[in-house]
Amino acid sequence: MMAGSLAPRPRAVLVLAMAAVARGLVKLPSPRECGSCWADDDAVADEREDTRRVALVVRGESFRGIHMMMPKDVKRDAVCLPSSHAIQRAESENHVANLIEPLERAGVKVDVFLATYGCVGTEKFSDVSDAQARAWHADLVDWYGADRVKHAALVPRSESTTQQTTAAAAAAAVLRYAKTQKVAVKELYRSVLVWRFDLLQRVELAGFDHRGHLATDRDSLVTFKDHAWSAPGWFFPCVAAIWARADPPPGGCFESDADGHNGYRCNEYFRAAWGEQLGKAAAVRRDFACDPETKAPYIARRLAAAKAAEADEPPDRRRRRAPFDDRGDPDDVDCPRAEVYRTAGGRATPLCHYLRDDFGGPRRCEDGPYKAEVAAALSRHAPHVAHQSVRGRLGTALGEL
Repeated sequence: MMAGSLAPRPRAVLVLAMAAVARGLVKLPSPRECGSCWADDDAVADEREDTRRVALVVRGESFRGIHMMMPKDVKRDAVCLPSSHAIQRAESENHVANLIEPLERAGVKVDVFLATYGCVGTEKFSDVSDAQARAWHADLVDWYGADRVKHAALVPRSESTTQQTTAAAAAAAVLRYAKTQKVAVKELYRSVLVWRFDLLQRVELAGFDHRGHLATDRDSLVTFKDHAWSAPGWFFPCVAAIWARADPPPGGCFESDADGHNGYRCNEYFRAAWGEQLGKAAAVRRDFACDPETKAPYIARRLAAAKAAEADEPPDRRRRRAPFDDRGDPDDVDCPRAEVYRTAGGRATPLCHYLRDDFGGPRRCEDGPYKAEVAAALSRHAPHVAHQSVRGRLGTALGEL
């Protein structure tokens, strides 16, 4: 692969990006760091900088447990419950087994960066003391491997914090670590993968040398909802700079839209900075590519259970497609997209089975026990739940408190 064929020409991108801003197509101008990614031809996926090293950033809310798709204003009162520790252990072990270890078997070094709200400061509703919360955080580091973890921050939570808070903290940690190594990020990492603590990868990461694969492609950008991103090392300073910005208000590019897709605006800025919106040929993907060896044979075995669980749902809550049946015939399915783990029963039952059977996750795959746990915590520790409007919004998630 020749460096010159892998990405847009730098000066053309910057000129067109400025024109796009003037036309109103891009409301947030690219930060200075984005322009510096294209500063010279050698900065773009040069084979001399094809390091066999990847950074895995895990950000968001660890020990979230099963929060039943509750409304935003009470969801944070359902984290750090008794079941949360076991669930996070299983989720983290999934990341190690399906993201980290396959890369390491291919001879790739994986550095891990953790940024999470954790459970410190949740005593008012979780019954987890701050001392125990810090012990849980130490467990989190151990699950990913203390030798791999280069940064593990407990980010203070406040009313003004958003998803962008932990994303920005983790991205800044990657830049700082590269600085301590006295190299640029592009010289240290082939790519940077950003992942949520509650996002499960259902097949092993494989094919490090396959073009377009998860977390390893030096000439593609992946923006998968607000769940995951994969950026080449040379482009990651731009990602970090966009997440560091406080504009647009109220505090950056993360926001809620009709689908609850909080990263939509961030992704539009990434695409604009990359050049996709300007007609350039550089690849920006909205999902991760799959190689033949990463097909998921267990989907066919679990499809019947998934369809049975779906059949039990009220008609107005059924999906238009069967869960776990991501693409094509179930006997010939490419590796399915990663899934956020939010609930144990109903259409999420196959995901619960997978987590339970493969990683020692929740032993029960129906919502009842977990709903009771959440309801008890909210009843004891969240007085605002007594307000009729909030109780009404909880609706079928928890039933009567």
